[in-house]
Amino acid sequence: MIKGWIRLLAAAAAAMLFLTGCGRGIISDEAGQGGQATEGSGEENGEESGEEGSTDPDSLQISVMVDDAFFSDIHEKESFLKQLEEMTGYSIELIEPEGSSYYDEVEQTLNGSDWPDILLLDSSHYAQYAFRGVLWDMTKSYNHSFWKSNVQDQEIVESFKIHGKLYGIAPDYGNGYITYVKKAWLERCGLEVPRDFQEFLTMCDAFTNGDPDGNGIEGDTFALTAPGVWQDDAPYTGYLPEIFQDAYPGFYQGEDGLWRDGFTEEAMETAVWRLVGTYKAGYLDPEILDNDINSCYQKFRDDRCGAITGWSGAFALELQVGLETAGLSDELAALTPVWEEGTYRIQQPYWWCITTACEEPEKVFHFLGSMMDGSDEEFLWTYGVEGLHWSMEDGTIYGKSYEKGEFHGLRNRQRTGTVFAKAYLDPFFALVPLTSSTVSDPSVYLGETASVSARTFRENRIQTPLVPYTEEMVAYYDALEELKKEIITDLIKGNLIARDAIKAYSSGQGAKWSQIILDALNGQ
Repeated sequence: MIKGWIRLLAAAAAAMLFLTGCGRGIISDEAGQGGQATEGSGEENGEESGEEGSTDPDSLQISVMVDDAFFSDIHEKESFLKQLEEMTGYSIELIEPEGSSYYDEVEQTLNGSDWPDILLLDSSHYAQYAFRGVLWDMTKSYNHSFWKSNVQDQEIVESFKIHGKLYGIAPDYGNGYITYVKKAWLERCGLEVPRDFQEFLTMCDAFTNGDPDGNGIEGDTFALTAPGVWQDDAPYTGYLPEIFQDAYPGFYQGEDGLWRDGFTEEAMETAVWRLVGTYKAGYLDPEILDNDINSCYQKFRDDRCGAITGWSGAFALELQVGLETAGLSDELAALTPVWEEGTYRIQQPYWWCITTACEEPEKVFHFLGSMMDGSDEEFLWTYGVEGLHWSMEDGTIYGKSYEKGEFHGLRNRQRTGTVFAKAYLDPFFALVPLTSSTVSDPSVYLGETASVSARTFRENRIQTPLVPYTEEMVAYYDALEELKKEIITDLIKGNLIARDAIKAYSSGQGAKWSQIILDALNGQ
C-alpha cells in the first residue's frame, strides 16, 4: 500500500520549498488566492494593454513542454509541426520528456532556471502550478482575444478559471469515455441495447459465455475492453462508467458548500464490489491492467470482445473502419448511460499554460489562438496535414472509393487497418467551431455513429470538479492519488478483497492526509 509514497512525499517536500522561496515564480499570499505571480506579471508582460493581437509573431521561438504521449496519435508529427510553423510564423521547440514520469520532469525543470514558454498540464497540476505562481495570468488577454466572441459556450471557459482568473486555455472541452457495443453481437445473442445495469450484466454474460462472434465456440470471448480500470486524473472512473456509476472518488463540493472525499463514501464501496464481481466473472478484459487504447482497439477489431470504452466523437470512425477492413460489421451502438449511472462525467481537458518565465507572453498567447481561429490553422490542429493525414484527391482506401473533391482520411499508420480521423482537436468538442475551412460540419466526414456518440455524451454529461489548490494539496494530493490507484489495482490483482478496499484508505495514512486536505478546503 505504501509503494511510491516516499518518492511522492519527497517531491511534495520540494514543492513546499518552492513555495517558501526556492526557485522561480514565487507567489505572494495574494497570488495564492488567485492573484498574479510576483515575477513576470502586470504591465511588464503587456497585460494592461489588453491588445492580444497588437504584436506580430516575428518568427518568435516558442518552447513547448508536453507529455511524450501527447502527439502519439499523429504519425509523422514532424510534418505536422513544420506546417504549423509555416502557418503561424512561430518556430516551435518541442520538449517531450520520455517515460511515464512527465510531472517529475516538469518539477525538475521548474526547480531549474530554464523554463519552457508553454506547459501542457492536467487538471490537478494546472490548479497546483497556478497556486504556486508558475503560470501567467491570461485573463485580460483572453478577454481581448480575436477568437473569444466565437467561443460557443462561455460557461466552459468560466469553469477553467481559478478564483476568477484564467491561467490556461483548453481548445476543446467536455469530452470523455463512452461505451461502444457491436450491434452484430447483440443481434446474435437476441439482445437489445442495454438501458440499466441488469441489462448491461445480461449482455456481458452473453458476450462472455455464449457465442456472440458466431464461430461455433461458446465462452472464447469476453464482453468489455478498456485502457485500464483507473484513470490517472479526474474523473478517475471514466474507463468503466457502467460499473462505477455514481461513485466519484475525488474531492468534490457538496450542495452545502463543504468539500468531501468521495473515495470514502458508500457509493465508492458499492462500486468496488461491482468492479471485483464483473472482473471475476470474466466479463472484463483479463489484460485490462496492461492495456492502452491501441491494444484495446486491436482486440475489438480481432472480434475478441463485443464492447469497448473509448472517446466519444471522432474515435468512433476509427473503430468502424477497423471493423470493416477486418471483414466485420461496422454497426455500433454508443450507449446512453445506464439508468443507475444517469450521467457521464467530463474528462477534464489538458490546459495550455504560459509560464511566468516567458519573456513575451502576449505573443505566445497569440500562438495558442491558432487552435481557435475557426479556420485554416485550427483545421490543421483538427485534421492534420493534407496528403499525409487527409486528402481530397480521388482514390481508394481499404476498399472504399472516393471522388475528387471528397474529403477523406488517409491510412492511419498508428492503428493498423483504419483511417486517420483527427489530429489533436475533436471537431465535435472544439471550443471554437470550424466555420471557414475545407470541412465545417464534422458529421459529413466522421459519420453518423461519431456524431451520435458525441451528442449522447454531451446530452448526458456533468462537470468534473476542478479542485482549488492549497499548500496541503501540494503536500499530500499526489500521494493520495497514488494510494487510490494502488488500492484499485490490488483489488483486480487479488491482493486485496473488496470489503477491505475502502478500509485500507479510510482507516490508514490516507485518511489522515485526506482530512488535512479537507480541513484546508473547508477553512478549518
